[in-house]
Amino acid sequence: MKDSKSSLISSSGKLMRFALVGLFVMGVFMALNWALSHFMNEQAAFLSAYPAALILHFYLNKIWTFENYEKVNCTIFLCSCFV
Repeated sequence: MKDSKSSLISSSGKLMRFALVGLFVMGVFMALNWALSHFMNEQAAFLSAYPAALILHFYLNKIWTFENYEKVNCTIFLCSCFV
């Protein structure tokens, strides 16, 4: 019984961290998009801010949420970004 309870707590902790990462990255993306829109048109600002937010989201989830410290295969990462 203890294992299922600790597993549930662990899972809810990961869910909370996943949500916090999403909120944080959304804030970074919106701020970066807003800042870049003062120097370029809206579409260019969006296309410039999106990759930075995507990379930040991937690494924060990988390291903080899922505690995975393995080296990333760049080819697989780049392919997954375009899917």
